[in-house]
Amino acid sequence: MNAAMPRAFIAVTPTPGSAPAPGSMPPGSIAPGNDISGNELSSVSPRLCRGVLPAPDSGSANESAGLSASSQHAKFSLSDALTELGTMLPAVRPVPAHNLHLTLRFLGESDESLFPALLDAIKVSTAGIGPFVVHLQGLGIFPSPARPTVLWVSLQGAEPLQEIVKRLNPRVDALGFGGDLRAWQPHLTLARIKARPPQEFGSFLQRHRHAYFGSFTVHAIDLMTSQLRPQGPIYTVAGRVELGNETLPRG
Repeated sequence: MNAAMPRAFIAVTPTPGSAPAPGSMPPGSIAPGNDISGNELSSVSPRLCRGVLPAPDSGSANESAGLSASSQHAKFSLSDALTELGTMLPAVRPVPAHNLHLTLRFLGESDESLFPALLDAIKVSTAGIGPFVVHLQGLGIFPSPARPTVLWVSLQGAEPLQEIVKRLNPRVDALGFGGDLRAWQPHLTLARIKARPPQEFGSFLQRHRHAYFGSFTVHAIDLMTSQLRPQGPIYTVAGRVELGNETLPRG
């Protein structure tokens, strides 16, 4: 494909909002310490998970799943996490706040003439799904704690996103797009590990592996483009589909 074509992907951009309604916490989780606010979004960010940090030997079933019944780490925010990770440069590189997103499908270099069809595919795939709250809790490593390359936080309550991805993939395939079609696993990338991490990194994982980092409301699905620059990628929203919009495209 033409090198001048933009690299595109379909994603969710977390929207800061109010605290979740009573009873909206996932079963077994700790009480929220900090929801994502505008201030917290100034230090945060996403993408693919495999390794899960080991749970304590004395943990419950919920703790083994990355949840904790304790409020010990409830007040640790994403902004605090990213600030602490930023002290471990250059081996550990936190993802900047303005690049925060959850990738649902990477498209690669894309002809912009296909963007309307891609937005139609998103509209069909989100039919009947309204806005919903996602909780951020528990740390993980890709591909494994022994060889870390990506540090991520797990998403709780992301079942609607999984349903959207299930509907979306065949429609995107029909438009001629390839890409990484391994099973999508909901997570938010906090940092990428470029070299052997310092000793402080292991301490960070040990202290915060079950932390509750807050929540955000998913209001829309975005079609985004990226431009790779020496100072880091620049992401642009090329189109947006609001959840709860039942107007389907023609045909």
